[in-house]
Amino acid sequence: MGATLIVAAATLAAKPLITLDGPAYTSVFQGVIRWNSFVFLPVIQAAFGEKGLALAAVMIASIIPVTNILCVGVLARWGADQRGMRPVALMKAMLANPILLACLIGLALNFARVPFIPGVTETLKLLGSAALPTGLIIAGAGLSFAEVARRKVTIAGVSFVKLIIMPPLMWGLCILFGGDHLAQGVAMLCGAAPGAAAAYLLARQMGGDAPLMAGIIALTMVISALMIPLLLFIYHLT
Repeated sequence: MGATLIVAAATLAAKPLITLDGPAYTSVFQGVIRWNSFVFLPVIQAAFGEKGLALAAVMIASIIPVTNILCVGVLARWGADQRGMRPVALMKAMLANPILLACLIGLALNFARVPFIPGVTETLKLLGSAALPTGLIIAGAGLSFAEVARRKVTIAGVSFVKLIIMPPLMWGLCILFGGDHLAQGVAMLCGAAPGAAAAYLLARQMGGDAPLMAGIIALTMVISALMIPLLLFIYHLT
């Protein structure tokens, strides 16, 4: 969360220097802080097993609400249909975000210690198991490289922050806060995850630059596939 807030604050501070229109800026903002949990979780499971997966779930539950609140706020301010930063408008935009709502509902059920419900729990578990491979298929099918060729500098800049700056920042902060070796590895891979496919949907829903967002997702997906093995190699040397 610390790394996410640092990068978000730096991107907001750099807004006067970024020569892009409002909708394009919102896609840049989403691109540098949002990440694809559908890619992240299978990698964690393969690299660190069930313990790593449990820790990754805690990270997701902590970080995704923060990133969604930040991104909805930025889109409400600079999106094409600018709803403004009024509290009521922001609250409506956030309540319309299914990812944020899902995380908050899940956290509430967890803290309330709601018991397993026979029949319902098993059904939801089956749906959850199918979500990961389905998400990976959708992520791959939705890649668009046309925009990468058209807006090379912008997309390359976002990819640099997302996949070169964010992984060591998350790893370093985890070390600083006393995280053990497993936590450090999960944090590092969290930073190395590609851009979130859901960011494209949010850009379309709230007046962001959806084509630019698609290009960012496509390039970060390719670079992430190269970065993750390299980072894991470095991690196992430490």
